[in-house]
Amino acid sequence: MAVNQNDGFIQTTTVGGETTIDFDFEIETAADLRVLLTSPSNVITTLVNGTHYSVPSVSLNDPAGGVINISATAYPSGLPAGYKVTCLSDYDEKRSSDFQQGGDFFAGTLNQQLDRLTVLTQQLRRDVDRSASLPQDSVISSLTLPAPEAGKAIVWNTGEDGLENSSDYIADAIADATAGVTGTSLITATSTTSLTVTGTGSKTWTVQSGRGFALGQRLRASSDDGTKINEGIVTDYTGTSLTINIDYVSGSGTHADWNIGVAGDRGAAGAGTGDLLAANNLADLASTATAFNTIKQAASTTNTGVIEIATDAEALAGSATDKAIVPSNFLKDLSSNGYVKLPGGLIIQWGAMTPTSYTEGTTNTITYPTSFSTACFGVYLQMRSTTNIGSNSNAVPYLKSAPGLSSAEWAFDPVSATYSSGTMYWFAMGY
Repeated sequence: MAVNQNDGFIQTTTVGGETTIDFDFEIETAADLRVLLTSPSNVITTLVNGTHYSVPSVSLNDPAGGVINISATAYPSGLPAGYKVTCLSDYDEKRSSDFQQGGDFFAGTLNQQLDRLTVLTQQLRRDVDRSASLPQDSVISSLTLPAPEAGKAIVWNTGEDGLENSSDYIADAIADATAGVTGTSLITATSTTSLTVTGTGSKTWTVQSGRGFALGQRLRASSDDGTKINEGIVTDYTGTSLTINIDYVSGSGTHADWNIGVAGDRGAAGAGTGDLLAANNLADLASTATAFNTIKQAASTTNTGVIEIATDAEALAGSATDKAIVPSNFLKDLSSNGYVKLPGGLIIQWGAMTPTSYTEGTTNTITYPTSFSTACFGVYLQMRSTTNIGSNSNAVPYLKSAPGLSSAEWAFDPVSATYSSGTMYWFAMGY
């Protein structure tokens, strides 16, 4: 039968999990097929029929091709993703029939042998096309590679009709690189042209010729310690003359020690101007407080971060969960008649007073240094006197009524004689 034109080559990239792979050319037996598996790192493995795959009988002698079945033993989950499966026709260069003198001469047998020769020719063309070859108009009739020699390159000989090993061209390439005519030197230059840093617009430097500068390319010319900068777009490079339309400058002064190289495109301008300098430690931000506010993370029981100091009112309320209390939050008066306000609202007050009356039942009034806002839990009294101690040892001060928010009333009871002097010390708590 006729043999379709086909190079006997097909390649499939796996997506993962494949259990069958198609091929699009005819084979007579499974041995006529070669299967390669290439990993993402380009490691090539030749798969073995019966171990890695099998060819079903329906895929033999079919001009349209067939499939291979991937072995579940070798690949339980199918082929891995990202691999390349290459199927190649791989007919042996042999003849299996022998026509005898006066013997049978069957068309089917002849066609089979002719088909096989055609496929072998297709395989040969495929492999030749994938090999290095001379142009069709070359007068060289044969070409042989020289024997390998370490450290040498294969080059054309001086007669331009054969190949030879040589180390001369490698040395020339190294010399050229050392001389600065290749590599990064093609995109860098120096100049002693005296120009001022300040000012935008067109500026021209005298530089080395033969550089790879192109129109529209962005270059940076820097001087001194690299902080004096002119940057912009190349508008002309002819011979040793380089013209740049400067749109960004930094620094000041006139300089003649320029280093010129490729620069990246500048980002879109923001609302402000200028660059951040490491030496300024962020002091050049428009508002360090606003910037810090933007990046800070609140502290919590599970996160390290920033916590704000509580106001006096917040400290006294004692309800904020995201504020820190510091000593200044403790409102206080540490005089002899004073107080302290604790977080949560508790107020402790103390004082000393000279009674206005030592007579039993006569009202004396304590005025607190600061008023309680809600309640006074109690006032505690203690009298100190240096007179009539013996006759008044049973006399005790007492509160005449529940203590108020700003004052408390008290008196002596009982007494058989009056105090002539003394000081009443008191202590109160509330909120």
